Amino acid sequence: MLGVMPRFIISVLGLILALAAGHAAVQEYRFFRVDTLPTAQQIQRAAQPGGRLAQTVSIRSIVAQMSFCVSAPQSLIFDLYPTDARRRFSQACQARAEHILDRNPTLSIAHLARAVSNHQIDDLQAAMRDLRRARASAPNEGWIARERVQLALTLAKVGAPEARDIARADILMMMSERPLRRSLAGIYSQAEDQQDFIVSVIDDAPNADQRAFLRAVRRRR
Repeated sequence: MLGVMPRFIISVLGLILALAAGHAAVQEYRFFRVDTLPTAQQIQRAAQPGGRLAQTVSIRSIVAQMSFCVSAPQSLIFDLYPTDARRRFSQACQARAEHILDRNPTLSIAHLARAVSNHQIDDLQAAMRDLRRARASAPNEGWIARERVQLALTLAKVGAPEARDIARADILMMMSERPLRRSLAGIYSQAEDQQDFIVSVIDDAPNADQRAFLRAVRRRR
């Protein structure tokens, strides 16, 4: 039979586990409530003075949260917010990404979210560092490649020409799969000032992939 002390320890451990589970459930609920809001309201909540993102624990919630940190600054509505609000939003995403990466240093979407945030707060060197890590940790993840290419092309325009090496690698990877080629066609159509560079990259792709890409571009016109 267990003595008094072992039973006490087991009870305390059970209480700790119950409290931890309860805290995790509260954080997941907080995220779910925010995640269902329109984009503008989600940005506004994180951009408030002292605003921070929910400390989610499930990988699904973490990926969704980091994906929003990547996509929100690309939305048209983001530019309508004052500079201070945009900076606070980016700082909230940056802090959350760093917390996640402390526990999961190979999560590519968190590296990318931190790269986007660092770009938004004008830390070009840190943005490049995190963009490299985003690709190194998931070089073949097509669903992240589109966002990496867009950020890489942006960083190349604002003083980091080496970002084009990352864009080149991701563009060639995207050329090899039909859904990714369609995404690349969208980037090509929107980034008129980068079209010559994109064309120079796809010249190295197989001829069949080049023809498929041209068809995807024409369908968007």
